[in-house]
Amino acid sequence: MKQEAVVHSYPLLGSSLAKLKIVNLSQSQKLVDELLKACSLEQIDLQGCISLKSIPHIDQLKNLQLLNLSGCTLLNRTEIIEEIKRLDPEGGLRETKSESMVFSTLVKLEH
Repeated sequence: MKQEAVVHSYPLLGSSLAKLKIVNLSQSQKLVDELLKACSLEQIDLQGCISLKSIPHIDQLKNLQLLNLSGCTLLNRTEIIEEIKRLDPEGGLRETKSESMVFSTLVKLEH
C-alpha cells in the first residue's frame, strides 16, 4: 500500500513567508502546505517527491521561474502543463527538455 503525502498547515508561518524566493523540498515525503503559499516564490524543487499527487496553490505562484517536478511519478504531466499554461499564459515558463517535468524561464530550451 502506497503512502500519501501528508500536507501539514502551520498558520504562524504565513506572514513570515512573504519574501521567500526558493524552496527545495526534493525527496520530501511530507510537504508543508504553507510553504507553497508564499506568493514570492521563484524556484521550487520537488524532484523525487514520489507521493506528490498535486501542487497546492500553484495558481498563486505568479513569480515562478523554475519548477522541478522530475521523478514525481504520481503527478499527471498533462494536468501540470495545463496548470502552467493558466499560471503563465504568455508561455515564458516552459519544459526545459521533452518530458523532463522541469519548467523554467531561465534555462535555454533543449529539444
